[in-house]
Amino acid sequence: MEPTLHDDSTIVIRRVRRPPRLGEIVVFRNGSPDVSDPAFLVKRVTALERHGSDVLCYVSGDNVAEALTSATLGLISIDRIIGVMFFRFSSRT
Repeated sequence: MEPTLHDDSTIVIRRVRRPPRLGEIVVFRNGSPDVSDPAFLVKRVTALERHGSDVLCYVSGDNVAEALTSATLGLISIDRIIGVMFFRFSSRT
């Protein structure tokens, strides 16, 4: 399966006030204290875990062999999510 996003992709995101849905691509703040790591990450939501009013997301990249996942990043709380992908542009055909 080919990844949804490529190095030349540009995405438009929209802010949402709801938990993301399974399969949605989200942009979230990276929790890494290492300043050499990217400030934001783009991943697909693969599972949700609810704890009362708190929602935690499991995330994964489409390129499973190379992508950071929740196994490495941990669960992502929805307060770290900037928005969900609304549209993408790519020069690939």
